[in-house]
Amino acid sequence: MKSKIKRITIIRAIILALIISVMVEIFVLSAQVGEESGETSEGFTAFVLGIFGINEGNTSPEKLNEIEGIVRTLAHFSEYAALGFLSALLFLTYDIKRSLSLLYAVAFSAFYAITDEIHQIFVPGRAAQISDFLVDTSGALFGSIMLLIAAAVAAFCAKQMKKPRKPKNTKTKKKITKKIF
Repeated sequence: MKSKIKRITIIRAIILALIISVMVEIFVLSAQVGEESGETSEGFTAFVLGIFGINEGNTSPEKLNEIEGIVRTLAHFSEYAALGFLSALLFLTYDIKRSLSLLYAVAFSAFYAITDEIHQIFVPGRAAQISDFLVDTSGALFGSIMLLIAAAVAAFCAKQMKKPRKPKNTKTKKKITKKIF
């Protein structure tokens, strides 16, 4: 019993460390002044375009801005999907319903998204945006749902593995073998 408690405590500590690392990463990116944040986005957009073999020089500035907006939105969504996933995972380690784990994870992530947007008010060249908050919360919801789907699949597979298998009908097999030979 003590080893199980110790194991779950270690698991929770690891998950909590991952949650904190995601939160720090979000904070650090939010603390970038407007110009630095723009450069980060441009660099990552160039990286993404390179993956798809698109040359920036052959793309109009309007199209580049549009792509950069999509990349920024996906970055917000992904950061908070990771936060929602990990938060839901942490809540699942406690004896609470899965639906409550999802609710707590999304609420926690949404609260952090609000604090992130408020933080950006005080960063030069940045501003709080409701659209970012909505994207962040949607990402957290998505990440939490993905975890719950994975947990349901894992529980289903575990249940299937515990079911006793029906023995094959050996009488029929013996009759067939006798008729053939």
